[in-house]
Order: sequence, then C-alpha cells, then structure tokens
Amino acid sequence: MKKLLVILILLAALIFVVSCGGSSKNCKSSDTLDNTAAAETQQTEDDEPENTEPSDKSDSDDTDETQENHNSDIYDEETNKEQNDDAVDTADSISDEDAYADYGDTIECGSLFTTDYIPDTNAETDYGNAILECSPFSGTPCQDSISGLIWSARSSNYMEWNEAVEYCEKYSEGGISGWHLPNINELRTLIRNCSVLQTGGSCAVADPDCLFSYCGNHCSCYYKPCSSYYSKLGDHDGIMLWSSSTNSGDPDYAWRVGFSSGEIDIDFKNDLDDVRCVRNAD
Repeated sequence: MKKLLVILILLAALIFVVSCGGSSKNCKSSDTLDNTAAAETQQTEDDEPENTEPSDKSDSDDTDETQENHNSDIYDEETNKEQNDDAVDTADSISDEDAYADYGDTIECGSLFTTDYIPDTNAETDYGNAILECSPFSGTPCQDSISGLIWSARSSNYMEWNEAVEYCEKYSEGGISGWHLPNINELRTLIRNCSVLQTGGSCAVADPDCLFSYCGNHCSCYYKPCSSYYSKLGDHDGIMLWSSSTNSGDPDYAWRVGFSSGEIDIDFKNDLDDVRCVRNAD
C-alpha cells in the first residue's frame, strides 16, 4: 500500500514537473513577447520626436501677427498724424493768390472773399461798441482801421448820381447817421491788390487836385485772378461805386471806382451805378 502511494506521488510529481516545465516555457515565451512588445512600444515612443515644435511655431506665428498688427496701428496713427499736420501746414501756408476756386464761367476768390453782403441787423445800436474791422466777412457798419473811415452796406438798387448823394445824406444803419457819398479819395481806400489805384498809387485822380478826364489815364489793373479780388469789402465783378467827385472838365460826369478789373473812371451822372455810404469816426 505504501509503495503504491509512493508511486502515485512520484508520478504526480513527474507530471507536475513535465507540465510545469512546458508551461514555464510557454509562460517565458509569452512574457518575452510581452516584454519585447512593451520594449518596442517604449522605443517607438522614445524615437518619436516630441510634438512641441508645431505648437511653438503656431504660438510664434500668433505673436508675430499680433506684433505686426500693433506696428501697423502705430504706423497708421503716425501716418494720420503726419497727414493732419500736413493739412494744417498747407492751410496755414495758403496765400491770397493761392486761394481761388474756378466755378465754371465765374471765378470766385475761394474762402477769402464773398460776393454779396447783407447788413448786420443784429448789430448793437450803440455806436462804438458795434463797429468791427472791415473785411469781406465783417458785415456793416464796419471801420477800416487804416483810413479810420466807417462804411455802410452796399445799396440794393442802382441809382443815378443825384439820387446817390441824397440817399447817403438820409441814410441810417445800426443806429448810426451822419453819412455822405464818398469822394474819390475815400473810395480809393477800399481798393486792395492794385497798388496803382490804392491811396498813394500812381493813378493821378484826386479830389480836389486832379479831377479832369486825363487824370484817369493809366488808372486800371488788368490782372484779375478772381471776382472781388480788388475790394476790401468783397465787392465783386460788375460793382461800380459812385463818388461825390465831379469831373472838372464836364460837370455832367462824376468819378467812380469799379472792381471788375480795378479801375477808376468817369460816368454820366444820369447812368445807374452802385452806392456805399461813408462817414468819419467821431
């Protein structure tokens, strides 16, 4: 019985050894395969480059684009500032003769002059507080600081010479009276941009020194870049202002100032011309 038991135990041990030996081999092969696969996987992971460069490049591109946009904004701001500064410099540097605009057949003197004036009905009636320096934009009554004369609005109607004299004697504007039709010397103070006709110029016409027709020889300026160029008050082409100065050689004629080409000449007193009244400062 004991021998049988021993034999069974040995047989079982042998089976176990054989079985365990074959299984161990299989297990070893399996472990080896698993370990090999794991090693290859790790090697593959180690061999693969880190996927950081594209991200870094993308971040770099974003940074560059942001910087470019920032630089572009700065450039635009600087460009706009330079353009604005240039515009200001250009506006400041415009001279009288540069500020003309051509409107078809009629040429006006840009923003420097205007072609019509309406009396300032809102002016104070207290003389002394209401008078502005005469200019194309001043309105009336206004005072020319060079001559000291005070000028009225231009009449809305044409008048014969006798009517003009009476009109100014009765005229009142801004609560101011005491006006008269200007003589030729006073009218010449309204001329600008024509040294021949301005006070002290080579035109010989003067009241009372030279009122004969020949005194008016060479009393014109032919260069006229635009309408109203010759008038301090903006009187435009076609305006002819009567003076109170009568022609010494023929009392039926009186002297006048025209602004179409800047001229001083005579006109028959029954003809119709424009009127501005004047008065001396008190």
